[in-house]
Amino acid sequence: MLNRFSKLSSTSLALLVSGFLGFVAAPVHAADPQVSDANRWQFTEDPEYSYNKGSASKLISIKEAVLHHTLGIKINRSMIDSFTFKVGCMLQNPTPLMELRVNSLDIRLFDSVNDFVFARFVVDKGQEYSLRGDLAGRNRILFAPLTENQERSLSDLFLQMREGGTLKIALLQGATAKVRVYEVPLAGFMEHSDALVQSCQNYNRAWRGERTYLPDYMGREPEGYAPKDYNLKEDEEEVIDPNAPKPVVVEETVKEEKPEKAPPPEVMPFAPGGGPASIGPDGRPVGASGGVNTGTAGAAVDKSLGNATGPMQIGPDGRPVQQPAQQPAQQGAAPAPAPAPAPAPEQAPAQQPGQQPGQQPGQQPGQQPGQQPGQQSPQPAGNNAAGDPGAMDIF
Repeated sequence: MLNRFSKLSSTSLALLVSGFLGFVAAPVHAADPQVSDANRWQFTEDPEYSYNKGSASKLISIKEAVLHHTLGIKINRSMIDSFTFKVGCMLQNPTPLMELRVNSLDIRLFDSVNDFVFARFVVDKGQEYSLRGDLAGRNRILFAPLTENQERSLSDLFLQMREGGTLKIALLQGATAKVRVYEVPLAGFMEHSDALVQSCQNYNRAWRGERTYLPDYMGREPEGYAPKDYNLKEDEEEVIDPNAPKPVVVEETVKEEKPEKAPPPEVMPFAPGGGPASIGPDGRPVGASGGVNTGTAGAAVDKSLGNATGPMQIGPDGRPVQQPAQQPAQQGAAPAPAPAPAPAPEQAPAQQPGQQPGQQPGQQPGQQPGQQPGQQSPQPAGNNAAGDPGAMDIF
């Protein structure tokens, strides 16, 4: 009896527990399964409109009163590392703006002080765009159409995202720091892109102001924000087979083309008349001396130059004075110059016996001082002898 009761109690207890679990589990399986919002695109109403939707207040702003949407995706790279990328609407412009929420430590201190950053965008291997982002919080970056050039870049980038596979965003950290890269999958973006464009246009119609732009230089990336020659596109990796034979490097011999030698200049020998003449290695006109380089023409020219041996002399009539070949011989030899008289001594020597007064010792009577013995004494100036030819009376 006791055993039967124990068996009945255990069986009824098992049925009771299974029925309770079935009752509780039935509503759970009937409801939709909960799927995480991470890593997939979501097209939702903008939080500013959703928070005040249905309010009867007349003091709400246009952002809170007019319906507009956002298209965003949250990427979880690890348990503690994630970022959010959104494409939303701007009241002052129908072009969609882009928003990037990152870890606050990913923004360098220099950019946090300036309240703006610069980032590079590229879809797959398309064109790379550099955009300026303004900080709207400690970790919220807005890439809005602030300038005309940035508006065109955002419009082109949006069209490429509709047909692209992966969007890469490089947050620049300076010329020396490593660039932070965020990859966004674009699968599912095109499904809601048309609805987002229509929502931004309707939202912009509520704006009654004039569209304004900042100067273009404010949206231009300055130097020093990115490393030198930085490129966000991935280069195609070359597959290298370690077992492949190494190519044989053949050194090509470059033939040096010798410059063509110019033909030797024509030798123009010197000729009278003032014509051109070539200058020889001796620095003289070719043909003026009848040397080796002159040939027959030089010899002929030398003959025509005459036999002058001295410098040219010009006469009073302005013509060259012709010098005779031989000078006429002098008719007589010039008399030898008289020797200089000996200096007179302080005391005259004693006069020899039979010596005339004033006669030098050894001097013959009638001989002039300084005259050699047997030489005739010269005739006095004046009338010469009648037999002396060529004499001339000067008196």
